[in-house]
Amino acid sequence: LFENGSGRAAATAVAHALGVELPGRGESVEARVSSGVMYRVLALSSLDYRNEVSFDLAERLVREALEMRGAAGAPA
Repeated sequence: LFENGSGRAAATAVAHALGVELPGRGESVEARVSSGVMYRVLALSSLDYRNEVSFDLAERLVREALEMRGAAGAPA
């Protein structure tokens, strides 16, 4: 992800959908998720967050990913 506002928004949404803390620069985290959650994560990473409509779509994708994980918003 790019180091700009759009990239930071994407990284935050991806981490939330995966149920992990956003790792620091140069760090990584592991997450075990279904293919459906991964599909949504890939979609989140592809959005253009310079477009305000992307935030509405991202909210829906994150919500769906959380529901699929059975997390109801709680980190894994």
